[in-house]
Amino acid sequence: MASKVSREWQALNQYAISRVGLTRRNSPYGEIYYLDPERVIQLLLEAAGLTKVAQQEPVHIAVTSDGANQ
Repeated sequence: MASKVSREWQALNQYAISRVGLTRRNSPYGEIYYLDPERVIQLLLEAAGLTKVAQQEPVHIAVTSDGANQ
């Protein structure tokens, strides 16, 4: 029987696959995660309430992470 944590992980994984096109591949250095850029951009626009704006005019999305060179 699968644990609750395992079931939750599987549900989250399925959600990520359907929502952002998540794929996972093994490499000699560990797992590599790939996302579908078009789906990710659409999700970002939806989350920011910019979907309608982006249909009418250009929208710039700046993405940074810890350690980004700026």
